[in-house]
Amino acid sequence: MNGKFIECSQCGGKGVVQRAGTFDVYPDECGDCGGTGMNWLYDSGAIAKYYSGPFIGRLAKEVE
Repeated sequence: MNGKFIECSQCGGKGVVQRAGTFDVYPDECGDCGGTGMNWLYDSGAIAKYYSGPFIGRLAKEVE
């Protein structure tokens, strides 16, 4: 495997985010990690939802 798991930056590794409804704020599953709290970081710096999954971004700085 060419990469590693990292904490999801959208939910902070919790797997849940808060959504605002019409009358209330409620918890919802994180869309970036699918509720796992982790994303896959490839050696190239690309970030995917999971290993071999859809890409969701790229690191802005150089990966060591």
